[in-house]
Amino acid sequence: MSSNRPTGPNDPRFTSGSGFFEVLGLGAVAGTVIGYSSVWEAISLYKTHQFMTPGSIMKIIHEAGIMPHEFVIPLAAGAAVGLLCGAFAGWKLADIPHEIHIRGRKLTHSSKDVARALKPAKKSAPGVNIHPSIKISEAQETRHMLFLGGSGSGKTSILWPVINQAVERGDRCLIFSFKGDFQQKAGFPFSLLAPWDSRSVRWQLGRDIRTRLHAESLAKTLIPTPDKDPIWAQGAQGLLTAIISEVQSKYGENWGFFRLAQACSVALSDYDSLVQTVMNESPLARSFLMGKDSKTTASYLAEMASNLSDVVNLGVADWSNKGTPWSVRRWLAGDLPGAAILGYMNESEELSKAFCSSIIEQVVKQILSFPDSDPDQRRIWLFLDEVPQAGKIPSITSALEAARSKGCRVVLGMQGVAQLEEHGYSKNTLDIWSGQCGIKIIANLSTPRDQKWAADLLGERELERYQSNTSVSNGGQGGGQQSGGFQRVKEHLLLPASFGTDLYVNEGKNGGPTALIVTPKVAGIIKWPFPVLAGRRPAFTEAGWIIPGFKRPGWGKAPPAVAMPSTPRGG
Repeated sequence: MSSNRPTGPNDPRFTSGSGFFEVLGLGAVAGTVIGYSSVWEAISLYKTHQFMTPGSIMKIIHEAGIMPHEFVIPLAAGAAVGLLCGAFAGWKLADIPHEIHIRGRKLTHSSKDVARALKPAKKSAPGVNIHPSIKISEAQETRHMLFLGGSGSGKTSILWPVINQAVERGDRCLIFSFKGDFQQKAGFPFSLLAPWDSRSVRWQLGRDIRTRLHAESLAKTLIPTPDKDPIWAQGAQGLLTAIISEVQSKYGENWGFFRLAQACSVALSDYDSLVQTVMNESPLARSFLMGKDSKTTASYLAEMASNLSDVVNLGVADWSNKGTPWSVRRWLAGDLPGAAILGYMNESEELSKAFCSSIIEQVVKQILSFPDSDPDQRRIWLFLDEVPQAGKIPSITSALEAARSKGCRVVLGMQGVAQLEEHGYSKNTLDIWSGQCGIKIIANLSTPRDQKWAADLLGERELERYQSNTSVSNGGQGGGQQSGGFQRVKEHLLLPASFGTDLYVNEGKNGGPTALIVTPKVAGIIKWPFPVLAGRRPAFTEAGWIIPGFKRPGWGKAPPAVAMPSTPRGG
């Protein structure tokens, strides 16, 4: 229940006939008598080593007075303590709640109430703390988490301790670092996946893209499908799948973006070579190449060249990268550092999205191929803060629905509904994702649309609330009559505007974010402390291939050159 309650006429304790003050007074009197008598008993034990009977106490009072000079201080102190304790007991016994919860979630401001609501079963393996005083089980970890809050709302401050606990436990952790703070402040060893950073490992693409299905999934993340006119992107995906299949056939598992980019550049620069590749590897995609005089073919090739600029740039990065080889398969097998941080370059959003979404997609695909496992036998985390910025990842929903049985924990962070839609997701995506996340933490929200969405997520509660009624007679001159009673009320657990006022970040000493944690039965507005963090290394170190003056290989032109089909005169 809310910690705020009204005072005055709408407080049922203060209505006529409630008995509140009578019980309060009786408690105070009884407490005073007990406190006073207890001091006499203590004096008797000290002097005679015996207890006094009530009659003996009354006799002493009759002879020496209520407050004998010799014992006035302890007797007065005992009576005062008794009065306070008795009054407090009377207050509690006579208390009448102004609200009686009927159904729906309860709202609390106590972390203890939330901890009780999330208390793991006795036989379940203990998991991480999502708050200094709130521990969940490993089974609850696999039900996933959703973090929602605007910029500067404190989401990352709440997330950091969870990441540190997971890494310290030895779990596999993939961490998306949109702002660069994770690789800057991490106090644990990790592999950096960021081709634009000189410290990056090198993704051995061929070890993960081994089948036709893998090739198709990679093509869908490298060339995302837009909501409008998807046929052009789908055609380009089909052609790219054919090129990937050719690279697989030629190099087996020993290839990366370098070989893929090289093959794309060659194919696009030679129309006959592209047709031959398609015929060998994907005859169905032949329909996209309708002949040298086809305007449709030219459109497909132009679309493909435009989207493959990112592939070529990643190929140049791979070609120049001498870093440690890394693959999803080896990482999941435990052969590489448990933490992998996925970087982002704001100066090139499309390149970052193509790379990041491809990594995440392949991680999810491989996790879903695992046999089922108990949560404490396999621990994999996907920490995807600001997940919309990673590009459209087709299998995120599948991960939420099916990966929990594989020991996977998905943690999604985002700013709001509009952010998801802006990056290619549907209007219902946030509803679907939130429904699959067992724990939801909502920080400050500033836009009315997001506030309304969050209020609807919490839903309504039904309760009985005391309401007083005052009737005035004789034109208001002759006094009035007051009555009251409990009335059934249905209302939002938290009003939309409250997500912008009650949830905030205290930047002062011992400050931290105040956020709402949502569980199936309880929603709690509680405060988190700021984590202790320090910058340990630069957030970004330029790779050589993005520095001005770097000489690209012949196939490294972006966008790649395209040999368009010739159009006959009059066509």
